[in-house]
Amino acid sequence: MRNNNIFAVMANGNEIQLTFGRTDRDPILIPGTDQVVFVRGEVVRTGFGSYTRNKIMMLDAATLKERIVTEEKPYPDGLEGTYEIIHIITPTLSPDNRHLYFITEKYATSNQLVKVHLQTGDWTEMFSAESFELINTGRFRGYYLISRSEVGDQGRDLVYRIVDRNNRTIQRFDSMESAIQFILNQR
Repeated sequence: MRNNNIFAVMANGNEIQLTFGRTDRDPILIPGTDQVVFVRGEVVRTGFGSYTRNKIMMLDAATLKERIVTEEKPYPDGLEGTYEIIHIITPTLSPDNRHLYFITEKYATSNQLVKVHLQTGDWTEMFSAESFELINTGRFRGYYLISRSEVGDQGRDLVYRIVDRNNRTIQRFDSMESAIQFILNQR
């Protein structure tokens, strides 16, 4: 990445520029292919200022041909009432390389984890989350470490959990640090 453009280093050591619009971020090379999935931002100017809407893009690094995977949510969010994708947080490739996971806006008070199929652009709404990590090793491989905004005895706070793909809580933690330590101890 340089100046919000995507570059690649070829086997011969030469560097080539793959995108040119200065609006791209979070490139992920899909293992075993020439395909790169990435986020493209587009600044929209209004009478009240400006904002950035996002698209999930796919690029063939061999041909430089791009295609849009998705540029809208299949639902309006509870905050702005828009179908536009305003936030794409922590884009992560699925273990089977067929989906992109990320956090995006959904509710007035919280976000949600979604996965988008890279070939069809179909969305799967997973569950409410403010942050996540896909666990790739050990006993909890394939589970998610998430933070979620919840109302408890002390008011609204973030809670940390390991959950499965059905949002079933496996373990709850007081902090992200204690969750990470727990996972490291399970290896």
